[in-house]
Amino acid sequence: MNEFDTQTNEILYSIKFYDLNYGVSVGINGTIYQTTDGGNNWVKRFSGTNYSLMSVDLADYKGITVGYGGIILRIDTILGYNIYFNWEKIETNDSYNLNSVYFNDKNSDWAAGSGGIVITTTDNGTNWKLLKNEISSNISKIFFIDSLYGFFTSSNLIMKTTDGGISWDTSYNYGYTYAKHATFFSIYFTDKLYGWTIGDFFEQSSFRYLPIIIRTEDGGVSWKNVWDNGAPTQIPQDIFFIDKNNGWITFSPFDNYVNVLRTTDGGVSWKSIEPAYTGSPFNGSYSSVYFLNNNLGWIIASTSEGGLLCKTVNGGDSWIIFKPFGYKEYFDKIKFVDENSGWMKTSYTNAIYESNDGGNTWDTSLSNILTTISDISFPDRNDGWAVGSNGTIFKFTFKEPKIDDNLWKDDISVESKIASKTVTFGKSPQASDGIDSALGETELSYPSLGILDLRFDLPTKVSSVNDFRNSSQNKITWKLKFQPDTSGYPLTFIWNKYALLEGSFLLKDTITGNIVNIDMKSYGNFELNDTSINSLYIEHTFNYVPVELTSFGCKILNNTVKLNWKTATETNNKGFEIQRKLNSNWEKIGYVRGNGTTTTPNEYTYTDNFKYDSDKGIISYRLKQIDLNGSFHYSDEIKLKIDFTPKEFTLYQNYPNPFNPTTTIKYALPFESSVDITIYNMIGQRIEDFKEGIKEAGYHNINWQPNDLSSGVYFYSINAKSTDGKNNYSKTLKMLYMK
Repeated sequence: MNEFDTQTNEILYSIKFYDLNYGVSVGINGTIYQTTDGGNNWVKRFSGTNYSLMSVDLADYKGITVGYGGIILRIDTILGYNIYFNWEKIETNDSYNLNSVYFNDKNSDWAAGSGGIVITTTDNGTNWKLLKNEISSNISKIFFIDSLYGFFTSSNLIMKTTDGGISWDTSYNYGYTYAKHATFFSIYFTDKLYGWTIGDFFEQSSFRYLPIIIRTEDGGVSWKNVWDNGAPTQIPQDIFFIDKNNGWITFSPFDNYVNVLRTTDGGVSWKSIEPAYTGSPFNGSYSSVYFLNNNLGWIIASTSEGGLLCKTVNGGDSWIIFKPFGYKEYFDKIKFVDENSGWMKTSYTNAIYESNDGGNTWDTSLSNILTTISDISFPDRNDGWAVGSNGTIFKFTFKEPKIDDNLWKDDISVESKIASKTVTFGKSPQASDGIDSALGETELSYPSLGILDLRFDLPTKVSSVNDFRNSSQNKITWKLKFQPDTSGYPLTFIWNKYALLEGSFLLKDTITGNIVNIDMKSYGNFELNDTSINSLYIEHTFNYVPVELTSFGCKILNNTVKLNWKTATETNNKGFEIQRKLNSNWEKIGYVRGNGTTTTPNEYTYTDNFKYDSDKGIISYRLKQIDLNGSFHYSDEIKLKIDFTPKEFTLYQNYPNPFNPTTTIKYALPFESSVDITIYNMIGQRIEDFKEGIKEAGYHNINWQPNDLSSGVYFYSINAKSTDGKNNYSKTLKMLYMK
């Protein structure tokens, strides 16, 4: 057995080889090493994490490595090693269990659980604050409509807050007697008025559990039963509404009866839309339900054999049934943020799975958790939360795959009977024709005759063991110069054909280009016997259009610009960077993920939000389409004449809200005006005045810091008068200060 030296003292925990040459080893503090020559030489790769990596597996030169802290890294030979998604554990009080989490935006989030516990964060999870309420029973579900209005269900109670959770009032009390007592499971609102709550109650006279479904049309002031249709004894599990009319409910079985129901009139009437499962007798229950619109939705079912995922594209009239992982898992929570991106939580193994194709396939997102996960919440593709027992909170963050400086490279080696030498060629946006020391290029002098040598001749007539060409070029050549050692010819050239980019790679002689003409993507080696040849060149032609863009346009909607573009086909399309030019310089304003390789037409949109800007003039947009290998192409630019000067007086809701320690108050003026802004407390006392004086037409803001004031609700008012005396404006809004 041979011993190989990685030139490191770091502890390595796992190693995997795909073939005789390509292997990966991982270990402590995010260590990753790669070899492409069977272990003779190892190169350290950047992992982007300090978590220890405990296991690695490879398939077709790609793979996954996992480790502590729920870390999951995707490995790609060409792209390198990059974090695609990550879960970070948030430390909280471990004396309570968290059952429910609601993510309102990137700053305002709530979680609730045992003992009536409610906690909140206003800084994206960095710090959590305990909110007081008079309930000591278990909270099953928490739901917020905005940063102030929220509800939770606990035993036979529905509680409501209008100040972000600082205070709670009873919205509904079912009451409790031994003969008839209730438990609420879940609550859902579509706006500040319309909401629904589900649960069950035990009826002593019949000794059975019966369903509860109640509805409010006035923000929880009053509730009425919407389940008076002689339903069978089945227990509701989850509820979801798109608007005040269209909703769905899933049930668990009782008396061997299960169902999924849909309403189109807010719950007045219900229709069964239970998926038709053609396998073994169902003998199970439906749990979580989630819909993106009136047509596209998903529900989870649990059977005696395992979990099912049911998907519909017509509101439930028909279903597509999947068996994720071949019945090996049970699921009880599902969330989707768009037609492709979704997550499912397992019932027993405390894992979370992620789908990027609408639920057709699933990958592990979070696993090996010692505590029980109870609920998940995702407001968008980039952020999310999971909560569970012992105060467990996990924060999800999506990070775009980062290609290291758009760098791509491959190695080519030459072997004689007694020696070998390896050099590197590649692409980089920082590359020039000369020596680029940052890319490892160094000028060399030729060795004595009889010594095996291999090097690149750069266009500036110097030589180097590395040669990187600029990645924006579509056709590149790398010139190889070599001499045999005392053993002479033949010389064998070896490279990794699987690591080459899209397009053609040819290995040719420098005499005619036809004596040697090897397709490097079809063969991984070549034996040279012709002693008249002492140089070869690699010719790379980027010979495909990565994205066929069929249209690119824009239109103004209120104070925003909506961009829309369509593609006919895509090849290795990582995504689109949206760029804007207001004056003389282009700037990145957003990013939209591409669809990889597809022959199906796709449509993309992006909204450029100018809500608080008052720009006018000519604005230009263009797309920077980025390939998976880091190369990019620009679209034609489009131009638009804009005038985003305010058309009316407006006082905006402060942001952030709730806040600590400062918040921003923004306002819009359609005319030059004198402006006063005043802060009041709950009893109408004037706290602070901002004499803004004369302000020009446009958008303006002030920052307010309460300093020594107590937590609570405050009010802010604006009084504005145009300088010509013809227009007056006043308005008052409230805000929440939380120390």
